[in-house]
Amino acid sequence: MIRLLIADDDFDILEGLHSTVNWSSVGVTSVVTARNGKEALEVMRKTPADIVITDVRMPGIDGVELSRLLIETYPDCQVIILSGYSDFKYAQAAMEYGVKRYLVKPVVIRELLEAVLKCTLYVTRKAEFRTLMPTAGPGETSGTKARLAREIKAYILENYDRNIDVTFLSEKFNRTPNYISHVFSKMCGESLIEFLNRVRVENAKQLLLESDNTLLSIASAVGYNDERYFIRIFKRQTGVTPTQFRNEYY
Repeated sequence: MIRLLIADDDFDILEGLHSTVNWSSVGVTSVVTARNGKEALEVMRKTPADIVITDVRMPGIDGVELSRLLIETYPDCQVIILSGYSDFKYAQAAMEYGVKRYLVKPVVIRELLEAVLKCTLYVTRKAEFRTLMPTAGPGETSGTKARLAREIKAYILENYDRNIDVTFLSEKFNRTPNYISHVFSKMCGESLIEFLNRVRVENAKQLLLESDNTLLSIASAVGYNDERYFIRIFKRQTGVTPTQFRNEYY
């Protein structure tokens, strides 16, 4: 689940961003708002957000100070700064604190969604890597299986662009294909192929946004040898074709 917090002292802008933008299209599952920096911090203390969009100019705690406090307290939080042309120096100050994304007002919704999508991809990857940390102590019956599942996940996350299948993994980890499939599904809650396709599609999304490479090139870059198969998997996971996805957010 990806939680988004929007902080802006302009009620019309705040309500517009909250109510009219299709946040679910970029993976956001929950949206909350705050009228100023102080209120944003209070919201974060109760239920931390994964992504924060903040106006640079707000009374009391402004967007720059809010960004500094957020990044110090919640290092994984992704902050997007909104600023006017005249406030660029404030945006620069925020970037010194670790903010990597800022947009100039008036905001183009397509550009905002693209920025949020990049943040959700980052948050998703961080969450995937956290699952690789040990969850079962020595001597527990599920320990060996959990470790195997984590090792397989780690390998896929680093090598999704290779020609990976159950047979290949069974040889690499010295287990039968049936055992590999069973352990991964039981420990991870999804099949090995589902996870592999999900990782590939998430990386394909980023390539679609950050390059003008052909679909064949992108398919190959994330591990698919067949462009048509790539398109079919992409649409199954996102509801749109790669071309439609690129046209909507590029």
